[in-house]
Amino acid sequence: MNGPVRATSVCLLLALMTSPAPAFADDKGDTGAHTTEHQLHKNHTGSFVGASTHLDTEETGATLGIEYARVFSSRWGVAGYVEMVSSSAERDYIFIVGLLFYPWRGLGLVVGPGIERAETEVEHHGEVTTEKEMELILRFGGGYGWSITPDASLGPVVFADVVKDRWTIVYGLGLTVGF
Repeated sequence: MNGPVRATSVCLLLALMTSPAPAFADDKGDTGAHTTEHQLHKNHTGSFVGASTHLDTEETGATLGIEYARVFSSRWGVAGYVEMVSSSAERDYIFIVGLLFYPWRGLGLVVGPGIERAETEVEHHGEVTTEKEMELILRFGGGYGWSITPDASLGPVVFADVVKDRWTIVYGLGLTVGF
């Protein structure tokens, strides 16, 4: 196995073991994600603090993100993600809409398309300019959420983002609040 394939396999395994899950129980008491003291929260907001590592350049940048999710049942929902990745080489803004799946208690998985807008500072003949580029992105991964209140969960998050033939691993800590 070459490097990106091996790294992707490891990330998929980690994603299956991790993801923020919604804080709710359905009307039959099946939590899907948490314990039965939770109510069904159809709306969730979240924040993310972590890092993103580009596998082709091995460069890592700080990552901050927010999300909004609309949950349709104890198993399915959709989410929108907005993230900023800042490294010494560039600043990326990522916008993603993903399908959420909650296979069992605490675990949430996501897959979806999006757009990456990159700003790179380039030096031409002693003058530094900012170049902007937009590309399509595909995200998959997930995380695990532990209840910290009846309405909130906290846990690790791991995503793999694919832009053309470039892979980026996004990892960190997510906080999700249901309302």
